[in-house]
Amino acid sequence: MTSATQAYTYAAPSSLVDGRLGLATSGERALSGPAVAPRFFSGVVTQAAPAAAGLLGVADVALARYHQPQARPGWVRDPVVTCNGDRLRFESFSACGGVYARLDLLNRTLDGEVFDRGTTNVDVNAPLREALARVGARDPLHLGVGLDELVVTTMDGAVVEKKVPLPERWLRGFAGEGAVLGDLATDEAENDADVVGMLLNFEPEVEIGLLADRAGIPADRVRAALTQLGVAGRVGYDLSEAAHFHRELPYDKDNVILLNPRLAKARKLVDAGAVHLEGELATVHTSGGARRVSLADGPCTCEWWWDHRGSRGPCKHVLAARIVARAAVEVSR
Repeated sequence: MTSATQAYTYAAPSSLVDGRLGLATSGERALSGPAVAPRFFSGVVTQAAPAAAGLLGVADVALARYHQPQARPGWVRDPVVTCNGDRLRFESFSACGGVYARLDLLNRTLDGEVFDRGTTNVDVNAPLREALARVGARDPLHLGVGLDELVVTTMDGAVVEKKVPLPERWLRGFAGEGAVLGDLATDEAENDADVVGMLLNFEPEVEIGLLADRAGIPADRVRAALTQLGVAGRVGYDLSEAAHFHRELPYDKDNVILLNPRLAKARKLVDAGAVHLEGELATVHTSGGARRVSLADGPCTCEWWWDHRGSRGPCKHVLAARIVARAAVEVSR
């Protein structure tokens, strides 16, 4: 499994002193534009102990490895925070990519000022973890996401830098893996994603109908575009609210294909002319023999499909057949 490297740079370390929790941010995108150290929120957290425990839990998941546990690595993946205006949403994935954690601090638990909306990484260091663990039910907690200019300038230019590996499994884990490949297999989705992406404004809940009207495309194409944006780290999905939300993770959207090897292999089959359509069926010629695919419901005669029966999304042969079938429809119009 290959990995990329993500670099975090903070103007100062995060800290919790005298009830004031200052979370240092690493440069990312805000609604007002790119920012070196964006500042999103400053105010009081009305339920200090649950908030501190939740943030500590999200940070612990980023550090943990649940599959084939091993000693903790020397690097730490920092959680991601998104300010959507009506909430602060903290997210992380475990080192093994098997566990996802999210903490939403909603308006009713926050009393303060929102300076901007956007997404960034936040520094959660060892001393901060110890301090968060000591927050009691009656302790006051003032939260600042992004250090104000006064704090930064009094740190004598202290800079905290971290470089950590981000395995492909970890990157793919933020929109889902095989189950979304059908939406990624269309050129239309890629083009629509560029349009839909420009219309997002860090909404806590993306309204598909409204996006469809603004983009001038049908709702089903908006959903496919959101899937494309999700795999690129630009959209998340809230299971509890059954809705997409906008955030911007620090990943290259051009790596979507590379992060999904099944889709990359399907495109190679298409480029090699290995797919032959026969009505509602298709034959895909591979080095392991010919595979028969049903375009209507997706079963294939390959071993991968028989092992998973569609539970992990379509196999590379089904994806290749659907790509060719869609292209044939476009040519006939």
